[in-house]
Amino acid sequence: MKKLVMNSKMIINIFFLLSIFSCENKNSNAFEQLIEEFGKEYPLIKKNQWKLNDSFGYIFEDDALVKVSRNANDTITTLELMKVVIGKGREAKTSLEILKYYNAFNVEGWIHSLHFNKNEDTLYYFRMPKDDFSEVDFFFGEYEFHYEQGDLNGLQKKYFLAHRDSLRRVKGSNLPPLPEIDN
Repeated sequence: MKKLVMNSKMIINIFFLLSIFSCENKNSNAFEQLIEEFGKEYPLIKKNQWKLNDSFGYIFEDDALVKVSRNANDTITTLELMKVVIGKGREAKTSLEILKYYNAFNVEGWIHSLHFNKNEDTLYYFRMPKDDFSEVDFFFGEYEFHYEQGDLNGLQKKYFLAHRDSLRRVKGSNLPPLPEIDN
């Protein structure tokens, strides 16, 4: 009886391992197709350069939310991509979006991070010591960063959105808090 239980456990383990490997292969094919689709829409994404970050996102049927990255010399480029298909058959519409796009690189003990929007306009640029992530030194875009991170209250968000274009150009670090507007 004990031998039968061990064999049953072994069969279950083998089945589990086989299912994992088949899922990885299925996701790999889905990932390749996703990158190909994005490459048609966004020229900066070329096939065979990107690796999937397995700890973030999903690929499920027609929808996907993934984080991909590539290394080139001392720079790591990361993209967060989203694909949503709305509707069925001929009525289906596909939306491909780059949610986040950023580069990180090391210069003399500082990690520099450049964040872009999908049009490759720079949103913010900061650096932090390689061994102390609590100290952040902005070159520009500190308000944009705080907006994206959800650090602004509701009235500060209103002010930021009303003046976003000019606030993006503000240079420096440790800027004063944004004013609050009610209207």
